[in-house]
Amino acid sequence: MKEVVLAWRLMFWVVVVAIVVLRMIWVARSKRLHQAFEDRATNDLVERARTLAAVAIAQVPEGQVARVLGEARALETLTAPLDKRVCVWWRVMVSTLSPADGAHWELVSEDTGGAPFVLADATGECSIDPTTAAFGLQGGRARTFKRGQALPSDVAAYCVGHGLSLDDLRSKSIYIVEQLLPVGAKISVTGIGHRVARMVANERDYRASEPTWIVMTAREVDLLISNAPPLLRDKATRSGEAEWPGLRHARGEAPDDDFERRILASRKRMQRVMTLVPLAILGVIGFGLISSHLAKTTPDVMTGAQRTELEDAVGKHRIAAYRSDDAWRAALARRHSAISSGPCPEALAAPTAVMTADADLPLQSGRTDVVLARVLELEAAIEVAKGSQYPALRERIAALTFPRYDVLVERDYDAKRSRAYLYDHDTAVIACTAEDDAAKVLETLQRGAAQ
Repeated sequence: MKEVVLAWRLMFWVVVVAIVVLRMIWVARSKRLHQAFEDRATNDLVERARTLAAVAIAQVPEGQVARVLGEARALETLTAPLDKRVCVWWRVMVSTLSPADGAHWELVSEDTGGAPFVLADATGECSIDPTTAAFGLQGGRARTFKRGQALPSDVAAYCVGHGLSLDDLRSKSIYIVEQLLPVGAKISVTGIGHRVARMVANERDYRASEPTWIVMTAREVDLLISNAPPLLRDKATRSGEAEWPGLRHARGEAPDDDFERRILASRKRMQRVMTLVPLAILGVIGFGLISSHLAKTTPDVMTGAQRTELEDAVGKHRIAAYRSDDAWRAALARRHSAISSGPCPEALAAPTAVMTADADLPLQSGRTDVVLARVLELEAAIEVAKGSQYPALRERIAALTFPRYDVLVERDYDAKRSRAYLYDHDTAVIACTAEDDAAKVLETLQRGAAQ
């Protein structure tokens, strides 16, 4: 019963953890609802870029879509407004949640900053203008402030500088996300590149090749800048051909208005799941805990029929012991007329033999003493046993075993000899007799008892 209660308690905590995780996922999903269209467009570009293998900057084909990898080097550095790190591009989004809006976050401020930078690899350099590019960056710093919570000084200064009222923000929950592209980061850039001549101020070896200089902008087609792990590999990670430029609806894909409708429908379904599933799971666990509690509080009492059954089984052993004892007394009454079968040391040394009292005709055999001792022990256990102990007692009675042989030794102190009679309780006859020195007979019996 303890194991059952422990299992239900463990399941309760597992479900609680699962509900917390689901709630966190739901909150994160609801915070991203206002970015659905932008995320959709950027994710579509990332999936298309995965079909392209990366090429070196020196091998970028003129006027064709290509994907290049390299390190971001600054021509002009910027400082992120909240993170304060040096970067070439940053974006800060501020969303609010009022108690009347439920779980719908409203984007109230979005600001970006960027400066042209250089993407460099071992073969050349590429000039990038991030102001019109699509950024598929992973990571960033997200912070949530509950309603009425004091804002840090840097966050408060940023909000005031972008026209947000602190009094209005105090009555709402605030969610702030800051993304940036730091100097020296490894990134992937996908778009159309054009070769241009570059004037080198210092002298160079006339035998060295002309450095390659590429310019990539979003004037002709979409320009994607991303640090997604699939795009940081040289090989393509998706089969198919990329349809570049632009975000054209794929065949069978819903337009934007229907997409918005599906977003709202998905949000409602998620709300139902987050409400009904935890209630159903907690209901099952509550039922299990109540059942376990009721089962635990039910008296663990053995029924009268069970107790009677065990007492009858033990009583049969008592009756069998008395009957075997009567047969043993009758056989020993004729022991002097029994035919001696000679020495039987193996039988005398058997572990299933017990030695009875040394008398002319003992009241009961040693085997009967063993049986009655075990019967009394079982009867005492049955008297105080609980209901849950019934199966164990039943198996214990069924597995009872008793000594098969009983040995009576008659000593003749004058002649310094002894005669031992080995009685077989299974066949109810004297199996053999042994007449030998008393010390040897006792030694044989002791050796058999030790085994």
